[in-house]
Formats: sequence, structure tokens, C-alpha cells
Amino acid sequence: MKGKILDYSIQNSSGIISGEDGNRYEFSNEEWKSNKAPKVNQKVDFEADDKIAKGIYLETSNVPFDSDDLKSKFSDVADSDIVKNSPLSWYFTVLKKYLVFNGRATRSEYWYYGLFNSIIILVLAFIPILDILYILATFLPSIAVSIRRLHDIGKSGWWLLINLIPIVGPLVLLYFTVLDSKEDNKYGVNPKVATA
Repeated sequence: MKGKILDYSIQNSSGIISGEDGNRYEFSNEEWKSNKAPKVNQKVDFEADDKIAKGIYLETSNVPFDSDDLKSKFSDVADSDIVKNSPLSWYFTVLKKYLVFNGRATRSEYWYYGLFNSIIILVLAFIPILDILYILATFLPSIAVSIRRLHDIGKSGWWLLINLIPIVGPLVLLYFTVLDSKEDNKYGVNPKVATA
């Protein structure tokens, strides 16, 4: 049955609910099933047993959704030093630069993204449809970070097409991606110096 809390006493750990049938039902804290304390005027769902309310839950439509509160909780996590200084942060950096093909990417950004991306693909391999969807969703960021990695060593993004040459192409690309950042070039300043 649905109802509304008319009264609640913290000292007595009890209260009164007005049911939708017009009757009043007493309840105790033991019957309260929410992790938030009862408040006057809250809408609730409960089971009526004579004049006692049992199994009392907050009505789900009564629970407010506070998007600002949710954003602030997630922004605290995203801005924490643990996330900023972890290898996983490079994965999220690449995802944030979803369609950024200009600029430069360090070895750390490229390889940590590749590591976490591969791990996720392997885990999702057991659920083929999710695996395919994930690969499609990360296709463009993967191309973008590869192009930025080539820019970092002073090469054009078109060098990515060398991957189409069997055996030799992927080996040449691998060699390029393990090279260290070069000094400032036409693609931007050295990212190692910029972040130091």
C-alpha cells in the first residue's frame, strides 16, 4: 500500500504513516527498509498489518535524482591524484581526445592506451556482440592516437598506411611507435617538456 509519513520521532524510533486507504498506521525503525532516515511527508510503500505498517520502503518515484551531486562525485574521482598519475589515466586521455588527429602523443599515452584497450577487448571476447561494439566505438580514438604518436616522432599520419604491407608494414610501424619523443616539430611542442 502507498502512504505518507505523518510523524516520526528519532527518540522513540517510531512514527505514523497515513495510508492511501485513509487509515493511520504506526511503525518502528525495524520495519524501515531504506538507508536514509524517515522524514515527515515522505511517500512510502508498505504492507498493512492491522494498524501496524511493515516492510516500509521509500516510494521509488519519491527518490530525487540529483545530477549535479552525481557529477561532483565523479569529478572528484576523475581529478584525484590517483587517477591523474596512473597508467589508466592515459586510456581515458585518449578517449577524451576521441577525434583529435592533430598534435602529439607520447609513448606512455600510446602504449598504455593500447594495453588497456587490448585487455578490455580480451575480456569482452566472451561476449561477442559487446566485443564488436567496443571495437567499433574505439576504432577512431585508436586511429587518432596512432596518428598523434607518429606526429610525435616527426612523421606524417599517412605513415599509418604502412600497416597495410604484410609483415614488414606492422614491424616498421612498431619501430616508429617505440621511438622516443623528438624535440619540438611542426606538429607541436615536445609533450614531455609540455607536461613537465
